[in-house]
Amino acid sequence: MAGDERFIDIIFVIGAITLIVGSFALRYLFQPLVELEKQAEAIQQRRFMKMTNVPKTRELKSVVLSMNRMAEKLEKEFASEVETAQWLQAKAFKDPVSGLGNRSFFESQIKSHFAERERGTDGLVFVSLADLGKLNNERGYESADMFIQATADILSKKVAMISSFTTLARLSGADFVLLIPNVDHSQLKHIVQDIMSDLMELNTASISYSIAVANIGAVTIDGSVERASAMSQADTALREAKREGANTYKVFDLNVSRNVSINRTQWKDILESVIKRQAFKLKKQKVSTLDDSPVTSQEEVFMGLEHAGKEYHAGYFIGLAEQFDLGDQIDKVIVSQVIHYIKSKHPSVPLTVNLSASAYAKPEFIDWLKQILAQQTAEVKSKLMFEVTEQSVLLEETQANVLAQMLKSQRVLFGIDNVGKQFSAFQYLQTLMPDYVKVDSSYTRMAAGKESESFFMHTLCKMFNSLNIEVIATGVESERQLTALRRFDVTGVQGYFVGRAQDM
Repeated sequence: MAGDERFIDIIFVIGAITLIVGSFALRYLFQPLVELEKQAEAIQQRRFMKMTNVPKTRELKSVVLSMNRMAEKLEKEFASEVETAQWLQAKAFKDPVSGLGNRSFFESQIKSHFAERERGTDGLVFVSLADLGKLNNERGYESADMFIQATADILSKKVAMISSFTTLARLSGADFVLLIPNVDHSQLKHIVQDIMSDLMELNTASISYSIAVANIGAVTIDGSVERASAMSQADTALREAKREGANTYKVFDLNVSRNVSINRTQWKDILESVIKRQAFKLKKQKVSTLDDSPVTSQEEVFMGLEHAGKEYHAGYFIGLAEQFDLGDQIDKVIVSQVIHYIKSKHPSVPLTVNLSASAYAKPEFIDWLKQILAQQTAEVKSKLMFEVTEQSVLLEETQANVLAQMLKSQRVLFGIDNVGKQFSAFQYLQTLMPDYVKVDSSYTRMAAGKESESFFMHTLCKMFNSLNIEVIATGVESERQLTALRRFDVTGVQGYFVGRAQDM
């Protein structure tokens, strides 16, 4: 009897050991399948990861190698599409000598900017180099190119200090232009003075032809000034500067409605008061699907404020808010107001909130947003979306990725606005993997223009669609544009022709 019990114990021990060894063996054998599943999910999300640990089992090895080849092929195709888009963008809009945007680039940007109904106070600056022709004739094109490139470097560095939303381009041989949004007259004068001071250093470095380096003409304009008038007055300011002699500048003020009568200190007090009271005025503008039976897919939230019985849209104060380091505080208020609206009004489509770079550049803001979202129900989060601009992504790519991953973990959709406005490499798309992109409104106009211009829109859409990213065209203002967009892989449209902003 004792022998039988001992035999049974031995059998039990052997069985237990077999089960343990078998479970480890099965886990070892099935590990490649788990990795394959992760790889398939990554490829579906357009992250082209490849398995480095190739299993020895013949069948699994064959599958893994096939998946790796597919991932490699897709990665090469996307890289090729990015390269094509960059090449077309540079060919059409980049000046080969200065590396800045060319006249076509500037004209597309300024048309788009002046088409906006709610503009703030902007600065338009013309910079004209002196004696570039003489430099080219007497010292050769290399000296002339060096003069142009050195000027471009000075202007680019200045733009980086001012705002990522500034448009900078080379109009012709000796002429450059800057369109600076959200800047008042006194600020513009300081900017122009600094640019001239920096340009004078080119004579010290023996880069310019002589002590005469450049002239600058500039104007401050508000939303009431038309594009043609702004360009004409900036040109007049430049001609007057040239008339006064070398290295002089003129800065005109064309702010007809005098909204700039509120000084910087007053604006700071106003903004801090509105933040404290959580009293921003909100509007929403719909984004519609581009099909035979269009429906609203989302609504973008715009902010403004009321002071002394008058309403001011964000264009009047957002630049100052950034200078006062109030961007994150404003964004917190807007997010809170929108969540309250969702809970009380139960909108049928998601509301999209724009986040500033100065806000999400701060880790504590992302932590705050994560806590706020974690407290919301799935229904509330399904009605909430976030956007960041391409300009801000290029400035804060690391933090943008942190924000993107956090939003994905909270199952909240997000997109990138103003895509294509910058000369970017587009590789950031693979890292951030937004749910949608809003193509800059300048490309909407080109889509309805010449075939060479519309082809670039086609290339952009193809690239986005290869990553399963939805494309929304912005700035749609006519039936002609809407019809032209139907030729491309565009899923949504936004603009005054589609629907104007409505009070919330």
